[in-house]
Amino acid sequence: MEVNNQRVGLLILTAVALIVGAVLLQASSQQIGTAIDTRTVTNKSVAAPANNGVTYFNEAQEYLGNLVVFNASGVEIYNATTYTMAENVSPVTGVKTVYLLDGGYRPLKGVAQTLKVSYDYGEQGYINDSGGRAIAGIIIVMFAIALAIVALYPTLKEKFF
Repeated sequence: MEVNNQRVGLLILTAVALIVGAVLLQASSQQIGTAIDTRTVTNKSVAAPANNGVTYFNEAQEYLGNLVVFNASGVEIYNATTYTMAENVSPVTGVKTVYLLDGGYRPLKGVAQTLKVSYDYGEQGYINDSGGRAIAGIIIVMFAIALAIVALYPTLKEKFF
């Protein structure tokens, strides 16, 4: 009877460990997926910065590059002297925000313009370091291997111990 109680206890412990582990694995995978994936904004309409000004938009993002700016008629107007995009802490909200800086390109001064902006970004929590992104992916793999070992432990214990 003592051996059966130990087996039942081990079975219950294994089941609880696997259920909790599966929930944690799923939650961790989602968070790590957000931290390592890049996203692309395509043709987002933004108001042109006025007279060498700054337009803030898209809070809680990490700017990664590939900026393309088109005017309302679809002509690409981006070059090193026209518009610059970066991220900074917004003076209004206090949150890291992607912003567009006008470098002086104002062909229609005094006229409100809408620009179409495309760029790559990482969501809030994006891991900048490529080594950190690689390690984050490996964490999930190691977690899954640990769950497999927990699942196999009762069988291995019975067979070898």
